[in-house]
Amino acid sequence: MAATLRPFAYGDMARIVLAQTEHYDRAFGWRGRMERLLLEVCGEFLDNHVPGRTQCWVADVDGAFAGSIFCCDAGDNVAQLRLLHVDDAARGMGLGSALVAACVDFAKTAGYAEIMLWT
Repeated sequence: MAATLRPFAYGDMARIVLAQTEHYDRAFGWRGRMERLLLEVCGEFLDNHVPGRTQCWVADVDGAFAGSIFCCDAGDNVAQLRLLHVDDAARGMGLGSALVAACVDFAKTAGYAEIMLWT
């Protein structure tokens, strides 16, 4: 299996919302209650995306969507790691670690003083 990380592209936000909504429904029976929050976060990201300051990465396995992570600007020179997710079928491949590393490296390069996790 070939795993890759790439910056987000058109259509990825829909995949991110669907994948995480389905995961939280399967895992916790939330029946889509997470969907509204995911839509808000993804919409806010798109509205406020500043190349070099914010980013979203997508993990693909053999060309298929397998996970994602966001680095957002939380203000006061703080980066915010958001919506880390790896699909169940892709777990154990190191994608979670690779996504977090991409986010942390980006935050350092962007000049943020610190990074925080939002859960």
